[in-house]
Amino acid sequence: MSSHRNSKVSDRLFWAKGDKKLYDELEEQEKFFKNKGRKEQFMFALAVGFHNGNRQPLNTYDGMFNSRDLTPMDISIIESIAVQTEGNVSVIEDEAKIYRVAEEYAHGGIKILNKEVKNVQFGSYPKKLEISLTELISQKME
Repeated sequence: MSSHRNSKVSDRLFWAKGDKKLYDELEEQEKFFKNKGRKEQFMFALAVGFHNGNRQPLNTYDGMFNSRDLTPMDISIIESIAVQTEGNVSVIEDEAKIYRVAEEYAHGGIKILNKEVKNVQFGSYPKKLEISLTELISQKME
């Protein structure tokens, strides 16, 4: 476990030290997240953070999971978010920067996700998510 992230590419993706508690609470509060690994939870938090434009820098770092656990689809998502955020395709050449962008969106997203899960009845978050996604798709198709 590291207290800081250097600019050199790491074999890990990181979370802020206090975020572990938020991920643990998410598992306790919502069964949908209970059987998901940390990588899947991270990717979900990343999507929520990006969708809500909530990118928050990490002030402290702790290793979350190994980057070798990322699938080609995960990497494509992370690269796409970095390109959209930075406004430049050349960002995909900087793996450390891509991971940092993803970590910052996941850091912001886990806070939103945790709050949303606490504000719905136990077990009803997946239904709320389904409704939100259906509305989003409908808006995009108009």
